[in-house]
Amino acid sequence: MNFKSQSYYLSLKRRYFFSLLILFSFLVFPNNSKAGNSPLGDTAAAWPGSFSIYHKADGSQIRDVDGDQNPGYADISSGATSGVGSLPSVYLAYDGKNVFFRLRIHDDPSDASHGGFKSFAYSVVVGVGGTQTAVIGVNGKSAQVDEVYIANGDGSQSSIIYTYPFTGISTGARAISDGSGHFFVDFQVPLSKITQRVPSITASTPVQLFYGTSTAGNLSVINKDYMTGSSVTFTGLATVYFSSPSVPTLTKSSTLVSGVNPPTTGQTTTYDLTLSLVAAGANALSGTLVNDTIPTGVSIVTTSTATGTIVANGQVVSWNPGTIQPGVNVSATIRVSVTPTISQYGSTLTINPGAYSSGTDVQKNVLTKDTSNAITVGPVRGTPQITISGGENVLTNDNTPTISGTTNANNGSVVTVTINGISQTATVQSGVTWTLTWTTSLSNTTHTVNASVTAEGTGTDTQSITNDTTPPTVAVTS
Repeated sequence: MNFKSQSYYLSLKRRYFFSLLILFSFLVFPNNSKAGNSPLGDTAAAWPGSFSIYHKADGSQIRDVDGDQNPGYADISSGATSGVGSLPSVYLAYDGKNVFFRLRIHDDPSDASHGGFKSFAYSVVVGVGGTQTAVIGVNGKSAQVDEVYIANGDGSQSSIIYTYPFTGISTGARAISDGSGHFFVDFQVPLSKITQRVPSITASTPVQLFYGTSTAGNLSVINKDYMTGSSVTFTGLATVYFSSPSVPTLTKSSTLVSGVNPPTTGQTTTYDLTLSLVAAGANALSGTLVNDTIPTGVSIVTTSTATGTIVANGQVVSWNPGTIQPGVNVSATIRVSVTPTISQYGSTLTINPGAYSSGTDVQKNVLTKDTSNAITVGPVRGTPQITISGGENVLTNDNTPTISGTTNANNGSVVTVTINGISQTATVQSGVTWTLTWTTSLSNTTHTVNASVTAEGTGTDTQSITNDTTPPTVAVTS
């Protein structure tokens, strides 16, 4: 074999060897280019049950025109076939760690054969102080693997957070039906990764958001559909924070001022009702209001607060604390008095039912938190009432009559009935009734019946009962 033939033979052997090596690598090390990934080690969070609407600064919703862009999967929607619909176009949510974004899109933007999404980017431009500072979105422009990304304001630096397929730890983007024939594009990123890429953006940074779609090569550019207008601008948009909306949280308590507690029939007891309101969350609350209706029979003595204004109109107390900073507790006092009647003996009195509070978060979400922690006092002490049925005067022809009545004493209380110095007892039954059959024969005359029941005091009632068992005389004439 000559040298040339030998070289050719060795070349064939090398090619055969490398072919086997490549085949072996595919068998032993599968191609993961289509597997979902989290390049920075993050784990996608569960999607929130609801999103907050992102508003304009005046509180109005952002509703983009349907049908103004082709194809439809690059067209931001407001729920219409064409023109302006009635549904919000853009949303925001936060779970304390991750920021979630949502765009309403006219047609289905998903394409599993193309890396997850159609060949567009669905983006949110983040503005700080009116300047484009970061861009967050789903980049569907790759023909192989789509990605959720964070870029700085000019797109010169970017971080890939999750890649397609968006499952498991990389469930960072999705396209789902919005229930109206259109679709939502949802994507999420950890707040820590936003701060890592753009250190000036934290949970306490006031930001504005502009949503759009794009075909531009630079991830920071929106050039297809704009949520409003025809260019990115932050003028007139709401200022928000990448944090959960604050919620007005109201608590109530009572303090005895004068009198006795529990209250006693015929005596006045005075209480101070303290209302405490806090902005629970990372944001301030503006336009806060607490309405508290005091029940009829409970008198409003005074109202006072060190924060805002408080006014009593009839039995309704309205307290307007104004703007409350996050975590700050403000309070107001309503002084009330109650004088229970005898008929209220043994009952529990509600001196302050559930009030409600409301406030507007900086994200323009009007939030109301109902409270049902009614304040009650009792049971009312004092002298119970008792009544003998039949009125003041009763006629009977029964030597052992049945005597009954009612009382507001507690069930199980003992009623004592006395006639001619002899006492017998009955027990108060359900429905506050009592009854007994007199066991000592009564003579044919008028008797005084005394009934009494004792709690803190003794309630009594008296009845005159006339017994006449003499048969009538029948005159016989011939």
